[in-house]
Amino acid sequence: MSRKIKVLVGVLLGVIVLTLGRTAIAFADDTAAAGDNTTRLSILDRVAQILNIDRQTLIDAFNQAKQEMQADNQTKPRGLTEEQRERLQEKRQAQIDRMKEKMEQMRERAAEARLKMLDKAVEKGVITAEEKQQILDWWEARPEALDKLTPGAFAPGQAKPKQNAQRQQKPTITNTMMPRLGSMAFR
Repeated sequence: MSRKIKVLVGVLLGVIVLTLGRTAIAFADDTAAAGDNTTRLSILDRVAQILNIDRQTLIDAFNQAKQEMQADNQTKPRGLTEEQRERLQEKRQAQIDRMKEKMEQMRERAAEARLKMLDKAVEKGVITAEEKQQILDWWEARPEALDKLTPGAFAPGQAKPKQNAQRQQKPTITNTMMPRLGSMAFR
């Protein structure tokens, strides 16, 4: 017998065993449920006998209690109270404020690092002081929208530009003003 036929026979036997197993479990559940129902009915009969009331009256009382409990559950307030919502909103706003503060600190550190890198490049003779000033002028003149361009800035329905397309669309001003800076590391 070929290997493919052996595998196929094994899979078919597995499916048959699973099907028979499910059928046996379903049959066992049906008989167990019937036994539980019988037990429950006999308990109701026994309780009715102890309380010396009619069985149907007991069943009606249970149904009425169940309906009242469901009605009570539906009238209870769900979710957050107004006060809880306000506290949650205050927490969220505090987190947003902390994140904005951290972002501003990061921008300040990045500006300091950029200035140190340019100073080191001038010191080592990689660029001139005039080129450094051109770079700084370009950096200050860049559009504010450039800071908003991050991978998460796109709306859920919009397609994100491919990474290769982003690499090809680098501003030409950086390529012409800093041709040697892009590949050099300053230590």
